[in-house]
Amino acid sequence: MHPVFFDFLDAQFGSERGPNGEPSADDILRYEYPSIEEQFAASFDDLIELEPGVEGSARLAAGRCLIVDHLVAAGFLRCDGSVEVMAIWADPEPFTGAPNDP
Repeated sequence: MHPVFFDFLDAQFGSERGPNGEPSADDILRYEYPSIEEQFAASFDDLIELEPGVEGSARLAAGRCLIVDHLVAAGFLRCDGSVEVMAIWADPEPFTGAPNDP
């Protein structure tokens, strides 16, 4: 993962769980990050392109998760073929199992 990833993570989640069950940054790394990494590895070419038509451009992965309702991550394809996740945006509220109201 790209070093700036932690800036995005720390800006959204604290080092400890919140008083109402809000996840910590460590929770996101432990429970959500593995599925993000897997989604990029398994289907990078099928993910949303940040720059359509530019081969190897950054992609977005989005979805419902284990401990937060919604999560979006941005990653890019490195020259060696690996994918580096560089940013994450998540709903900091704990997962409720019900869709969020718009």
